Amino acid sequence: MSRHLQSPSSLGWRGTTSSRRLWSDDTTFHCSHSAARFRVAVAIEFAIVVLGIFVALQADNWNQGRKDRQLEQVYISRLMDRREPTLRF
Repeated sequence: MSRHLQSPSSLGWRGTTSSRRLWSDDTTFHCSHSAARFRVAVAIEFAIVVLGIFVALQADNWNQGRKDRQLEQVYISRLMDRREPTLRF
């Protein structure tokens, strides 16, 4: 006889109606508890991803600012080099 055709008592189920109700309430509680834990895990992962993107953008802004300051110094030195021969005191 296949398992899906067996009676509940042959599968080891010896509960009463009240114990079945308690068992289903426990299952519902367990499922809702698991769902809550899943939602918390998803929220934490989302926060980690958002924080990682924020840090990456800040690092990129810092690096671009550093490159801009270096380029500014190059431009200033070139302007000073070109200007010196024309200055006569």
